[in-house]
Amino acid sequence: MVLRLLAVLLGVSVASAQSVREQVVVGPRPANDVSVAAATSRSIAPTAHASKPVSQTPQAFPPVKYKTSGKEFYLVFLSSVSSDPTNTPLRRVYISSRAHVRVKISHVGGTWSQSFEVLPKSLTPVTLPIWASLDRREMEAAYRRVFKVEAEDDVAVYALSPNYLSSDGFMVLPK
Repeated sequence: MVLRLLAVLLGVSVASAQSVREQVVVGPRPANDVSVAAATSRSIAPTAHASKPVSQTPQAFPPVKYKTSGKEFYLVFLSSVSSDPTNTPLRRVYISSRAHVRVKISHVGGTWSQSFEVLPKSLTPVTLPIWASLDRREMEAAYRRVFKVEAEDDVAVYALSPNYLSSDGFMVLPK
């Protein structure tokens, strides 16, 4: 098993890998001893690999091409099927900023709005009305439950809808 792995890593035959293993375990052979490794034209001697500087290492993911903070956001809470239909749904929006900012959340239909101030380096929770999310029976249709978040400066917006045995949280991307 180890010989096969060594052979695959070195790109040589199993016999060549056996020769390398013997050289490592037993030690080098005398010069008059002809081995399979010596007969091959490929050198199997270990080589030192130079490590790359941190700035040149390949990235696992490409750089992000979108912003997560902005001045205008739209969000909707989808319906969630909860095991407890008597549980009142709680829909909450969290807003964070690096500066002191005035923010307004409003229902796009114009029936509800709330203005407040967000302090720097803090998370400001805003609880939306009970009717803010879709009911568990309201699926596969268009409903007017969209909310708009407007800010004077860049903010980040997160949303959370905890339910009994079914919760959902998401980051709201700016327009």
